[in-house]
Amino acid sequence: MARERPRNPDTEDTRTAPDEPAHALTAKQRAFVREYLKDFYAAQAAIRAGYSEATAESQGSRLLRNAKVLAAVEAGEAELEAAVKDEVVVEVAEVLRELRRLAFSDIGDAVGEGGAVLSLKDMPLVELRRVR
Repeated sequence: MARERPRNPDTEDTRTAPDEPAHALTAKQRAFVREYLKDFYAAQAAIRAGYSEATAESQGSRLLRNAKVLAAVEAGEAELEAAVKDEVVVEVAEVLRELRRLAFSDIGDAVGEGGAVLSLKDMPLVELRRVR
């Protein structure tokens, strides 16, 4: 009778539904997903997640074919994309606010009596921001 080969819980069952919760992943699989989302390099992510360097390339490939792992990667990508989008919107708003401040500034606020430009220590804080 042929001996059955032991299954690796980190790479088996690629046919499971991708909508299962993330806690259905093993700790190593979760670590792989977290590491993979840093640089999208499967072999290095596998090594950083604790897999052997000798098998990292094949492990990374197998993990990315696992439906649960792939679903977790896709969910992580969506979260990253949303976070970056929010950050860009905030930065754009800050840039527009600063441009508005500059556009409506009055050079007279940086000039003292007699038309001489105020020294930096005498200049109002708002004006200092404009002459950076």
